[in-house]
Amino acid sequence: MSEPAKRPARRPHRWILGEIGSSARGRTAGAECTIEASPRAGPYALAAELARRIASAAPAGATELLIRHQLTLLSVVPEFWQTLPVSPEMHRAFSFSREGNARSWTRRLAHGLTDFVLDHAAARGGAWLVSFLRVDESDPTDQEFLAVLLRRSCGTPLVLRVSTAADRLAEPMSTALRTYARLERSRRPAHERKRRPLATPDARACREDSSRFLRLAFYDAALVAARCGLQAAGSSGELQTDLTRNLLFALLLLGRFAEVEALGATCLAASEDPRLLAHVAYAKAILLARLYPPARRDYDAAAQWIERAQAWTARVAPSPTRTVNAAFLENTMALVDLRQGRHGRAVERLHEALGTLAREAPDEAAHESIILLHNLARLHSLRGEPADAVAVLTTLLEREPSNSEAALERGILHQRAGRLARARDDYSRAIEWSPPYVEPHFNRAQVWAALGDADRARLDYERVLTLDPEHLQARINRACLALDRGDLGAVRLDARHGLSRHPDHASFWCLCGLVDLAEGRLTAATRRFSGAIARDPSLADAWANRGTVRYRRSDLGGALADLNESLRLREDANARRNRARVYEALGRLPEAKADHRAARGLELESSRRRPRA
Repeated sequence: MSEPAKRPARRPHRWILGEIGSSARGRTAGAECTIEASPRAGPYALAAELARRIASAAPAGATELLIRHQLTLLSVVPEFWQTLPVSPEMHRAFSFSREGNARSWTRRLAHGLTDFVLDHAAARGGAWLVSFLRVDESDPTDQEFLAVLLRRSCGTPLVLRVSTAADRLAEPMSTALRTYARLERSRRPAHERKRRPLATPDARACREDSSRFLRLAFYDAALVAARCGLQAAGSSGELQTDLTRNLLFALLLLGRFAEVEALGATCLAASEDPRLLAHVAYAKAILLARLYPPARRDYDAAAQWIERAQAWTARVAPSPTRTVNAAFLENTMALVDLRQGRHGRAVERLHEALGTLAREAPDEAAHESIILLHNLARLHSLRGEPADAVAVLTTLLEREPSNSEAALERGILHQRAGRLARARDDYSRAIEWSPPYVEPHFNRAQVWAALGDADRARLDYERVLTLDPEHLQARINRACLALDRGDLGAVRLDARHGLSRHPDHASFWCLCGLVDLAEGRLTAATRRFSGAIARDPSLADAWANRGTVRYRRSDLGGALADLNESLRLREDANARRNRARVYEALGRLPEAKADHRAARGLELESSRRRPRA
């Protein structure tokens, strides 16, 4: 569980409990923009309206900004497809479904939208007040976006004013408001909206909406649309089956497993539609093979549910859709094989499923094969076959060039093999084809550092910390880069921030010790390095650094013991050279020569493995 966000010294935003009237406006310099939430308005209604306002306020100047952020905006504002110059590559990217994406996909969109809004705020100049009214009535996607915007807009020209009728809100909105906004109670309590009677929903429109929201990975909205449609669908068999299928998978992807079980039991007891029964059996298999906690998983039972799903699928009239569903059932059986240690059989199943798609559903194969190829690549990696995994991911990226996750995974394989320039290019591709997320920036930062480009590495680490201020390793690595360039102030800030949040984290103790050492406070440095060792005896750097301090204080025996332990934990050229100096001071020249020789060998090996950018 992550720790609560640290409250900034000054909270620039305002949280109005009740209606915003003239008494609550205050004196905020600059332009104003007000957007009100509407119940049942759907995903990203507030965000989309803000994007429209930005686009209409300065259409000539905003065009470049809109194009730069179009991957995010096209996911959120449907009419931008008609107003923006969308490239064929972007059209192709959106032809692939995102159903099955992790729920964190909307977190990426929230950061992408925040980038867009903050870029506009910086370009327009001057203070800008944006008010969002009745936010507690907005969709979860909008509340997630506003939570990110509240944090990231601190210290920018953008000031937010958020009104809610109640102070009990869902996460992450609740924590964001309490952390980054000043609570004010309006003199005008929120009045009850006059609810107009809901029109009977159009079941077919609800089916289209729920299917579209699933493709976009907006699972809460898909759930709402499917339930509304089912209320109006009556006994219409095909329509009811499609809506129930969408409801089932929305619940599954939201992690609401008890409701999946209950809905599945109802379908199994009441339905005779083989399509729906196959979907239910598939959902049961996925729960048992992958989604339940390990203690509840049952691979034999999962295989039995897959066999039942296959039997029901065989009763459906032949069609490309039936072929695709059959292939995905083989994919699920491959997962069971994998979990039961039959890796070779799992690979065979995936090849068989890919072959079936190519033969029997050639028009669908390019799109529907993506998940199978991705799983095949992961299987090759698990089997210790990285070259085969790279080859499969390359095939996948030829079919879906915009697949950010595949580019990221191929980059990881290149990085492990020392192909750093290729890894860097894959991480850049992963960044280009997704709203912002941490992993490709963090990995690319490591590659930039290995390639000797510390400035670009620092920029990527800073991007990681913008997206996730609690990413410990990015903060540690950024501090190490600052140490290398002699910026002790930056090291101190990162180390103190880390210790304020994680007082027992050994690496932050070690960083504080390095600042003390650089500034000549040897006693304080010894205390810090000893504290790091007490908290993590496996941290080789802490032993090596304390050995350096002891050498400077002429404690040669202590220095030798610390450096011996550091080298036992990890081979390192610098530690070898430092131990050589200790041996020289002790008059143990043969051992000193051996360490100098070993250090040169490590340095040569490192230089040979480092490619040019």
